[in-house]
Amino acid sequence: MTYSIKQVSQITGLSIYTIRYYDKQGLLPFVKRDSSGYRAFTDADMSLIHTICYLKNTQMKIAGIKQYIDYCMIGQNQLEPARRFC
Repeated sequence: MTYSIKQVSQITGLSIYTIRYYDKQGLLPFVKRDSSGYRAFTDADMSLIHTICYLKNTQMKIAGIKQYIDYCMIGQNQLEPARRFC
């Protein structure tokens, strides 16, 4: 199922402006566009938005959330070799 940005706003309570801001900051790397160029959010995108909201509620800054998402995109297997040098 896909959701419009308005639907995402209604479901999450985030403003449309905030959702666009998160997307522009790279926090929503997988959001696709429909044939008209509008964002089309999937259930996976919705899960990520909920995670972002939880992290924001811990007072984490956008840069920290971006880094967390980047690490998640890298994957656990890719991080293991780097830990040996820490």
